Amino acid sequence: HGNFNRFRQVSFPFFKMKEMVRQILGEKRTGVFTKELSIRGILEALKSGKCFITDGPAIHLRVKNNVQAIAEMGDTISGFTFEIHAKIVSTPEFGKPQTIRLLLGRISKMPDKIHETVLRYQTTATSEYDAVIFRKITLNEPKAYVRVEVKTHAGKTAYSNPVWLEKEKGQPTYLPGL
Repeated sequence: HGNFNRFRQVSFPFFKMKEMVRQILGEKRTGVFTKELSIRGILEALKSGKCFITDGPAIHLRVKNNVQAIAEMGDTISGFTFEIHAKIVSTPEFGKPQTIRLLLGRISKMPDKIHETVLRYQTTATSEYDAVIFRKITLNEPKAYVRVEVKTHAGKTAYSNPVWLEKEKGQPTYLPGL
């Protein structure tokens, strides 16, 4: 904040300064999923959470519930069972996906307490640099979220925004695969 992509630091007071032109400001980017390629469309996508943070690969996360409704990053979806789908896209410059973490977050009744669990998933490589992951879950708590983190062989990372999950009240009307 104020370095303007230049790092300056006192190395020895009154005698020596350090300076580097490589700084992390501007290294990460925000990817958005918008229906309209305009300033208004981009701002709406950011406001609604249809975005991810990256310095390399892209992530698209969506969740389908037991009645086939679909939610994307930033959305809330209710149901009993959920199918989680994520697509990771990279390039030779950013490297092959090395570590993909699918995280289920549970929000505790205590303020500021969040517990995340790494979920196992099925993966399909659609190319050398792209992958699709899939997982079915049944929600046991009233509210939770899922999100994805990716790290490539080149050390590049991406973080999805969450999809918020709510357990539906009452009896399930349709449970796929049962």
